Amino acid sequence: MKLTLTLAATVLPLAAVAGPIVSRTNVNGCKPLGCYTDSVSFRALNINTQVPGGPSGQSPEACTAACIAHDLAFSGVEFGGECWCGAFINNGHTLASDQGICSTPCLGAPGETCGGADAINIYDCTEALPAPVSYNGCAPLGCYTDSVSLRTLAINVQVAGGPNNQGPDVCTAACKAAGFRYAGNEYGGECWCGSSLDNGGGPAPDLNEQCQMPCHGDSSLFCGGPNRLTLFDCSPPAPPSSCGTPATCGSFVLISDASCGPLQQCTCAFDADGRSVCVENTYCSDPACTSDADCGAGGVCWAQSCCGQGVCTFPSSICANPARLMFRGVQNSERSECTGAYCE
Repeated sequence: MKLTLTLAATVLPLAAVAGPIVSRTNVNGCKPLGCYTDSVSFRALNINTQVPGGPSGQSPEACTAACIAHDLAFSGVEFGGECWCGAFINNGHTLASDQGICSTPCLGAPGETCGGADAINIYDCTEALPAPVSYNGCAPLGCYTDSVSLRTLAINVQVAGGPNNQGPDVCTAACKAAGFRYAGNEYGGECWCGSSLDNGGGPAPDLNEQCQMPCHGDSSLFCGGPNRLTLFDCSPPAPPSSCGTPATCGSFVLISDASCGPLQQCTCAFDADGRSVCVENTYCSDPACTSDADCGAGGVCWAQSCCGQGVCTFPSSICANPARLMFRGVQNSERSECTGAYCE
């Protein structure tokens, strides 16, 4: 007698077999992260953003483009017609255990998925964000905190054309012409200048999420927000022309000339704050450098020195004393080469 054995097939849901269902196609250079949980009370992404055509024009393409235009790193589509942007994914929201809850067709692209109820398809647009733009030689610093009672920049300046002409170009020009180092746009139509950052003003903890008010003079640009400055540095301090007054800290020497005093194989360089440091095994007669690559393997280029050119050194020659902390001599960029305390 022939026996036939029939086995019942077990079919597992696709998500259980393959993990979260995530689109494999980048959109406008934004990487799809999958379906995340969301809540109307505690949003995964903070900023509700309109796309061309409104909700009926909603799609991943339209939403990612809108978030990139706002210089925000994360983009999310939800409930078919909503677009959300943010600098972070907030409130502990994570990938949904059931990726199928993101199943609502996009109103502007019915063949694509735009989240669901309390569910959002999120894209990471970090690599698609445009490079920061300088104006009138003023370097962009990003979004900084401010307060109407304790100002980060002390001087409110009127620009040509008044508030309705406000933008980073006219504000930086006004502050620079008046001899101020810093320029900041705020609340769409204000220009503030200062020689220092006062009252604890600093980089906003939420990055640029609150620097989202369009400039009155150019609505395609953003001019800070409530208690937020879009800040520019118009005159970073130049390194000094000499190494200053001789001083000694153990075997670490600061000196006023290129020979670095009693140390015969040293020259004087400047760190990112313009402080002088003595760089060992380096001569002004050595070949000039503009980057580490010019120094060969393991070399560090100090772009500013009393030689009038960049000079090379190597960690083995500057880290012999564990009490030293050296800084790379490049303006606006610090890098420690040794461990320990900086000695001056």
